[in-house]
Amino acid sequence: MISTIFFDIGNVLCTFDHQRIWQHLQPFSTLSSEELQANIHDSGLMNRHESGELPPHEFFCQVQRQGKLLPCLSYEHFTRLWAEIFCAQGPVFQLAKDLQKHYRVGLLSNIGEIHWTWLCEHFPFFSQVEEDLRVLSFECGCMKPAEAIYQQALKRAQEKAEHCVYIDDIPEYAARSRQLGINAICYHSYEQLLGELAASGVRRQDAESDKR
Repeated sequence: MISTIFFDIGNVLCTFDHQRIWQHLQPFSTLSSEELQANIHDSGLMNRHESGELPPHEFFCQVQRQGKLLPCLSYEHFTRLWAEIFCAQGPVFQLAKDLQKHYRVGLLSNIGEIHWTWLCEHFPFFSQVEEDLRVLSFECGCMKPAEAIYQQALKRAQEKAEHCVYIDDIPEYAARSRQLGINAICYHSYEQLLGELAASGVRRQDAESDKR
């Protein structure tokens, strides 16, 4: 029987557009948005931030150097520009909230502290998720598809893999969790997600019945 459902954040609970980062930062740089993107991606800074190696202010200083950002861009302004790339994916977001009535709902995501802080400030759902079930790469010190982050999720849930569901939009990440015995769903659409949840034994109708 399923007891715990882990959701990825990006492109599952929320859509996001990394291109907006470079568009936001370009007016504060001597580089074009394309050059900014190439410089930051090639430097590996984003992965170092999302794995927790670079805390927010140190990350800002490194991006400032690599991206040739102007001194007039403050840390506070930078974090806002860096983070304003998310929109809640309505039906899936609501589904996760509804499922909390009957299941333990957690998060398993590659994410940096800057994005996480912004999400908590703008969407109360994230800070309301049970703390033990917030499996975030910057806190864990490892990223998907490393086995360690999935094992961390199972350890925190104190549950067997077969009693957990994990939903991710990236096939490789879903497949890795499946190798560990977790009921994995590779997200493509809301309707497809509902069908696969039902096949896993998740009773969505219970969440809906509470609204009547």
